[in-house]
Amino acid sequence: MVILTDDPAGEAGLAVEPRWVHNPDDSPVLPELLKGAAARRAGVLLVALSPTTRSRVADLAHDVLLALGAQIPATAGNSRMRTSDLECFALARLCGHRPRHVVLDRGHRIAPRLVDAVRAWCAHIGAALWLLTPTPGEDAVDSRRHRDRLLALADTSRSAEQPSGGATWLPELAIAALPDTDFPLFRIDCYRRRPDLFLAIDAVFTTTFTQVREHPLVVRAGALRTDQACLDLVTAVLADQLTVDRPPAPVRLIRLRATQAALWRHHNMLLRWSPYSSLPNPARHLPGPLLSRQSTDAVTAIADPARAAVHALVTLLESSPYHLAGLPADTLSVDPEPRLHFGEAHLHVPPDTHPLFRTYHCYRHHQRHRHSTGPGTDDDRAALLTHCGRRASPQTLHALLRDAGTHWHTDEGLPVTSELLRAPHVRWPARWLGARSLFLHSNLIGRP
Repeated sequence: MVILTDDPAGEAGLAVEPRWVHNPDDSPVLPELLKGAAARRAGVLLVALSPTTRSRVADLAHDVLLALGAQIPATAGNSRMRTSDLECFALARLCGHRPRHVVLDRGHRIAPRLVDAVRAWCAHIGAALWLLTPTPGEDAVDSRRHRDRLLALADTSRSAEQPSGGATWLPELAIAALPDTDFPLFRIDCYRRRPDLFLAIDAVFTTTFTQVREHPLVVRAGALRTDQACLDLVTAVLADQLTVDRPPAPVRLIRLRATQAALWRHHNMLLRWSPYSSLPNPARHLPGPLLSRQSTDAVTAIADPARAAVHALVTLLESSPYHLAGLPADTLSVDPEPRLHFGEAHLHVPPDTHPLFRTYHCYRHHQRHRHSTGPGTDDDRAALLTHCGRRASPQTLHALLRDAGTHWHTDEGLPVTSELLRAPHVRWPARWLGARSLFLHSNLIGRP
């Protein structure tokens, strides 16, 4: 059994006491309720134990991975999905998704050693453990009390429906025809062209203007004497505005014009946008993030955290494996939420990718300890993307992308274009700005 701590046999692993819940005749009613939206919002993870899960921890890990939405390839003849991999992937994924309650359906069927394994996993992530059983057990009062508690977690009347995530926009803004004028005249031309939508447009503009004007990274950029560091900070702020909540094209254009105005008026920075094509509808020439919600779901479903992380980073940073191979370990932080760091700049990632990056962070922590006595060097362990304890080479990252693709079946196909895979080594800020025909004129940056 794999425990992602320094002391695999530590007493903390058995600190969680299982709560037995009477489910007469293995009724499907309670499990169905625990799979509902209300229970998921309450942090409930229902693990449907397969009939073959009896005494092997690998079988239990397989069921946990399926419950967490992983797509596991057939293991027959596939040496890549070893027993130790399944156990490590399962616990890393639990760390990434952070359920507050783990419920095993038909928990009476598994051997005590498997119950101990799940107790250790729940202790590691701070979750409660519940086991459904068709027999009332020795303490019927406790069993009924536990059942009532689970039913309360799944009670839809006590948990209002929440939005699926991401920002919501006025329908009119999604189809707004915006002017092609530059930022000094953008607001007045919006009023002339779309007076019916001006209040909505101006609300987005003024909110973005204020955020950029007062953003700590932008303020810091104005005080820097290094053009490259300034470029990193401004790019991170702009990327947050244009990609994190995946706004529609018109909103991206409004936010860009507001960012340009704030940088020029308050920080003496000129951000120019010069798309190479004509601009009958300029919003269409300002691309959003490559990692769509559908692609995020598909990437998150990859069982191997390393393969999922490579896919997510390639698409979020719009860069190549040659660039990713050189990223240091401190590029990714997960507290209080996942962010990517480039020097003094930090880039937020879409909220629906948070479990993915937390999963990889936990997995990498385990890999570092697992191979701490191996041949790896300090330089290997300082890399963000590692493979078997060694710094992952561009060739290794290419292989991870290809291997994930062979087991990933979606209508969209891989969210990685051949152009990205062939791209040369280019730093992220320059690549991201260049892909959008954006240029920051550093010779106009004010100096203290």
